[in-house]
Amino acid sequence: WFPAADDDDAAACDDDDDDRGTGNAFFFGGHTRPLDAPGGSSAEASGEGQLDPDHRLALRSALPLLKSRNAGVVLAVCAFHATCGVPGARDHALGKALVRILRNQREIQYVVLKTIATLASERPAMFRPFLNDFFVRASDASFNRQLKLQVLTSLATKDGAATILRELQTYARSADAAFARSAVEAAGRVADARPDVADRVCSGLLHLVAAHSDAAGKEGIVAAALVVIRQLLQQGALSEEVVSKPASGTTKKNAAVTTKRAEVVRRLTRALLRPILVSDDASGAAMTETPGGGFSLRSPTARANATWLLGEFRADVRDVLPDAVRLLARSFCDEETAVKQQIVNLAVKAALDPGVAPKKNKLQGETTTKVLDDLLRYVLELARFDADHDVRDRARFFAALLGGNAAKAPANGDGSSPLDRDEWRKRAKRVVTAEKRPPLTAKPTTPGIVDGMPDLRVGSLSIMVGHTVDGYLPLPEWPDIPPDPSVRDAPSERAAGFSGGGFSGPTAGPTAAIDDDDDADDEDEDEDDDDEDEDDDDADDE
Repeated sequence: WFPAADDDDAAACDDDDDDRGTGNAFFFGGHTRPLDAPGGSSAEASGEGQLDPDHRLALRSALPLLKSRNAGVVLAVCAFHATCGVPGARDHALGKALVRILRNQREIQYVVLKTIATLASERPAMFRPFLNDFFVRASDASFNRQLKLQVLTSLATKDGAATILRELQTYARSADAAFARSAVEAAGRVADARPDVADRVCSGLLHLVAAHSDAAGKEGIVAAALVVIRQLLQQGALSEEVVSKPASGTTKKNAAVTTKRAEVVRRLTRALLRPILVSDDASGAAMTETPGGGFSLRSPTARANATWLLGEFRADVRDVLPDAVRLLARSFCDEETAVKQQIVNLAVKAALDPGVAPKKNKLQGETTTKVLDDLLRYVLELARFDADHDVRDRARFFAALLGGNAAKAPANGDGSSPLDRDEWRKRAKRVVTAEKRPPLTAKPTTPGIVDGMPDLRVGSLSIMVGHTVDGYLPLPEWPDIPPDPSVRDAPSERAAGFSGGGFSGPTAGPTAAIDDDDDADDEDEDEDDDDEDEDDDDADDE
């Protein structure tokens, strides 16, 4: 995506080499300091001291099974500790065991990665020391690649974001279009989780769009990048103010204070309108002045997102807004359905809140407001007779919202309409130009819930397929009052008076009772041996 980038780095996704990001980085350049070393294991079990002795014994007794060569056994132990253990007490040991069994057949890898992705959304610190183990390799199956991207975005930290973004930059150059789109979407989730890198990601994706806009087979990547750019701009990326350079022949007083976002919106507007200008020479249009190295947007999804950005951030391009609406209205019939819907939205927003001084048109003698109103009526009339029913429904909705049927409404006593035109426009403006909440692209952090799935048991078949299956038994809730420890004793021990409750030493309770029985049995065996020896001695004497 950068000029003079290393060609070897572009093919890094097809190699099994662990040395990633050695070329000219797109999101982040140079080298980053290594991740913090994992904490020592001496303080891991500090949170288990307040547990019931039997509970603590069960957790500690299952730990040696983490060294089993059977992946199912390791998964069961990890699920047991994740459900019944203390968060943070054994995270390093559990994460290390899951990463160890990750080196297996791809079917087993999928099950392990699914469990890791679920746990990483709740306890990302468990797998941060093993970040490099989740880098995608050429031999990975497509379904495992998607899960690795999900894990990488969950492990993004202030120090690790640079490493993850360099990996995603490599993946975005992959020949697999679906995987490249997923990498672009993952970059957006990292920027959502780490707002301090959102500006870098947004600028990088804009370079990616410029590089692949005219490339064959890259329309999906361009569309995915535009969707992420739109989401980041909604979240406040590139809002830093900059001072624009004054035009030649003018003084420094003419320099305007703008934002980086305004430059991005203006650049995307040029790219949106360039195909229209190329297909039909539009002399005199303000958008014909394009800088060198410009690009164009031809994908319907990309054009729809760029049109939405133009309408949402119209304050950044007020000087070219009327011309942009005019050119898009002229190409309305040739656009796809998604683009037509956004053109209708843009025409309504521009007519209700143009933000442009009502200056006279040199040729027609009409004000800018009058021109935008005429363009709105023209677009609504085109949409009203469109072949797609969604476009027709949207045109009818806005026509009614703007008071298009006010003439048919019953008149008041004085003969006036119930609502005049200005009142309809005010109401429509409150609806159309209302402030919108920014989208959330990061994964939810609710324990056990990933990608909107129900709260299912970790390691179960239901969580693998995303829904409950026949035979699934949910875990019961923790009781408000702990049960009597004696219920865990064997019936014979309870009859003999043994109880596991109220002990403080390691030899008390059921375990101590069983040890006492073993000692008594050993003493009986010793007495029997002594009796046999005496009988043998008597026989020898006789």
